[in-house]
Amino acid sequence: MEIKQKEIQLSDRERELITYIAGGYKDEETAEILGIKPQSIRGTVNLLLRRLRLVNRPSLVYWAVQNGII
Repeated sequence: MEIKQKEIQLSDRERELITYIAGGYKDEETAEILGIKPQSIRGTVNLLLRRLRLVNRPSLVYWAVQNGII
């Protein structure tokens, strides 16, 4: 089942986080940039993966590219 971007609403923060993931940033680096804890990054990524029915970060990046997020 393919999930289209129109079906899923992402917050600006979620979009920003996906951009950092696609850029190869580690959770700790992203957390420092965003001023939050690395655990928050991991939690948000896990929520996104479940919401989008994806299995890992590379599939999240692929989905984001296919749907014009990045």
